[in-house]
Amino acid sequence: MTAACVATEGSVRQDVRISLVDARGEASYSITGITWVYLPASGLSSERGHALKEFLAWVLEDGQKMAPLLGYTSLPASLASKAREKLGMVQ
Repeated sequence: MTAACVATEGSVRQDVRISLVDARGEASYSITGITWVYLPASGLSSERGHALKEFLAWVLEDGQKMAPLLGYTSLPASLASKAREKLGMVQ
C-alpha cells in the first residue's frame, strides 16, 4: 500500500481523493485502497464538531504510529498533511 500511495502521490485531487487500484510500481499491490471519512464542512454542533476534529487530528498524527502495530500501513506524510489541511477547513 505504501508503494501504491507513493506511486500515485502526484494524482491526489484537491478534495484528497485518490485511487490506489493498479498503481504503477513493482512493489505496489494492485488491489488496495484507503479508508475514507466523509463529514460535513459545517452544520455540526460546536461540541460535536470539536470532538470529531480532535479525533480525526489524532488519527492523522499520533494514530498513524499505531497503524503498523495493528497490521495497517501508515499514510505517507504528504497525504496525511493534505488530509490535515482539509480537516482544518471543517467548522
